[in-house]
Amino acid sequence: MKNKQFLLLPLSFLLLSEISCAEVNLSNSRGIINAHLKKMSNDTLSACFYQEDFFEKKAFCLTPPMMIDFTLENNIGIRANDIQSIRIPENTQATVYQGENFFTLTDNVLRDGWKRLTETNGITKIIATDKKPLDCDTQCIITQRKIIPVSTIFPVDINHDQQQERSLLLSFERSDNSFDITFNNLMDVTVDDGIISILPPNSPQIDFSLHQETTHISFLFSWFEKELSLYYLETVNGELRYLSPMISMQSDYPINQEEINLAIFNSDDRQPLTLQKVLLATHREAHRDKRGAAGITGCFLNGPLALYNVVTQGRCNQVESAWHRINTFFSGKDPSNRIVAGTAKPFKPTPLSEKAPPENTNPTLALSQLKTDLHGQSLTLPAVSKYCQTSIDNVITARYPRQTRYSCATWLSSVLADFTMLFGSSLRTWSTEYLIQTINGILDRRALDTDRDAMEAFIQKPNIGNRLIQTITDVAEDQGRSTLIKHITQSFLNAEQNYAQYTLNSHPQGASNDQTDMDCYSESDDEVESESDSDSGAASPQQAQQYPLGSYQMQLATYVYQDVLPRILINGEWQVASERFDIEVIQGTREQTRQSIYHLLETVAAWENTYYEQRLYCNRHGQFTNAMETNRYAGQITSQLIRSHVQYPRSDNIIIVVRLNNRIVSTSLAHSYFAGGDPQRQSSTISATLTDPAFVLTPQAEGTIRGAGSAALHAMLQHLKENGVSVVHAEVISTPSAMVKKRIGFVFIPEVYGLYNTSPTPPPHSEL
Repeated sequence: MKNKQFLLLPLSFLLLSEISCAEVNLSNSRGIINAHLKKMSNDTLSACFYQEDFFEKKAFCLTPPMMIDFTLENNIGIRANDIQSIRIPENTQATVYQGENFFTLTDNVLRDGWKRLTETNGITKIIATDKKPLDCDTQCIITQRKIIPVSTIFPVDINHDQQQERSLLLSFERSDNSFDITFNNLMDVTVDDGIISILPPNSPQIDFSLHQETTHISFLFSWFEKELSLYYLETVNGELRYLSPMISMQSDYPINQEEINLAIFNSDDRQPLTLQKVLLATHREAHRDKRGAAGITGCFLNGPLALYNVVTQGRCNQVESAWHRINTFFSGKDPSNRIVAGTAKPFKPTPLSEKAPPENTNPTLALSQLKTDLHGQSLTLPAVSKYCQTSIDNVITARYPRQTRYSCATWLSSVLADFTMLFGSSLRTWSTEYLIQTINGILDRRALDTDRDAMEAFIQKPNIGNRLIQTITDVAEDQGRSTLIKHITQSFLNAEQNYAQYTLNSHPQGASNDQTDMDCYSESDDEVESESDSDSGAASPQQAQQYPLGSYQMQLATYVYQDVLPRILINGEWQVASERFDIEVIQGTREQTRQSIYHLLETVAAWENTYYEQRLYCNRHGQFTNAMETNRYAGQITSQLIRSHVQYPRSDNIIIVVRLNNRIVSTSLAHSYFAGGDPQRQSSTISATLTDPAFVLTPQAEGTIRGAGSAALHAMLQHLKENGVSVVHAEVISTPSAMVKKRIGFVFIPEVYGLYNTSPTPPPHSEL
């Protein structure tokens, strides 16, 4: 027995030694695990997680491609809930999983931001990975800033392909924090307090209001050669709420020549910003589609707009054929469109529901594009473009950087721009009468010396004055005095009409705080300004030249004709007349329309005299003192414009005449054209609508008739639709300091609409 005891002693010692060694080995294993996870703080590749705010009390670090799974024993004694702050180095990112959901961190996070990200679901695992040029394309968290190296992401071979348009889609979850997006120095976008502010170079800031129910905001940047454009899209849980117009600007150089970086800045790191989706793509198309939002029914099939299919479920008439085109695009089978970076799973469109059009709906124009860089000529370039029957882009291309001498558009745009620079601060000098005086003074004496205003303008801007003198003198030698004056004054009428259109669409509360020196006629410079004097939102022509130019469109495919009933004010009450409006369409050769033109000219001349019976009055800031003064000015310009067009008709002109009891009460003028020269895309512009001044200047007088302008408009729209016109187009200057109008009524149509409908769309302004 004793011997057995001695035998057991070595065995017991060996057993205890083995147990002790096993414990040491286990302790060493734990130490190895802890040492592996707890990387040194100077390891620039590790994402480190801390148990206290501001990166205090380090818990563990992950070096790519390491992972920690909190659903398993991690042997380091750290729970996911212990994490309070995270430090992410420059070349690393961390993807955090909450069950099947995930988000990716690309920069540091403090406690408040981390709690906002994780308060709804528990963390199941974290994976560290190396950053790539596009480090994250889905559910990216931005606490401070994110830089997307656009030039690095696009393949090198694309840089030399000038026929490819490039696009970048960014989709954000809407939150309370504000953020900023900067595309090099070419465009800056800020989202703050329900407002999207866009600041292009060399142009005032443009503001849009967000819809309250919007849950996601997506931005689409697209660039080709020297043009950069931007759309934004509002969605509510994947359903389309609003597509913005195209906001476009021109660079002085091809955009791809310089390195492009897009920067996103979050204003508050305690409220992380979620970038839900990033996509970069290229597109090769024969023509860029600039129809904009007004030409989209919610199904995005072409070019850059097709990228929106990954953030919204569009609605289409032909769902299956649209779905085939979308799939072809995103599967890489369409050689004209290619996804360069980012993952894309598009939504299948849903059928477009056929809804009966609401009764008595106001015809309105939707904003489709904002041009922000017209070289400070938003009034005069469209005017010359219309008169010379060419596009604004063609005028700009011809003039900048070179100037082709004496072609219709180039010399006229130069003359009108210089005249506005010199005399556009005052409606007294920015007028047809003063323009003719100026031209005659130049031709007679080669000087700007008609009066004190002319001499003062020349002293302040001698270079512009000399250029105006030289251009007018040179062209007069080639074309003669009378032809020169005719071209200038008729194109200037278009500019005046553009300004009248702008003033009628300027909302008083949207006025700029900048005081102008525009003055029409004031009885005394020392007169006391009434409280209503500062209500006008219109700037001077000189200032309006600098504003963005909005292109508005109406698709006639959905237009339904409305028979407008005349109403007459009898004994203080509006009563429906027993008679109906008679509609006449004037279109054809001079011989065919001679009699109708004669009667219309006779009427318009009488109306013009009435509109000019009284002088226009402005306050000391050069703004119209009330709506009646604005209406009178618009009536003066519009009557001249219609008279000019009727006297010198063009084959593409259409004139609608409205009569009541054989008396002309309203007329409307339009002209049609093929958009981009494409015979399949016939468009039209309703240039002006004019109503008997008795019903405009004295709207509460006994016997006043309402509805004449509306009847002219509906008759025109119906005629255009029956003759194959698909889109009605208008260009209106937008006051950038105000909320940009996403829809407008047809200019110079009053009302009066309030008598016929209850549509929630903004009512049009004055009828003339």
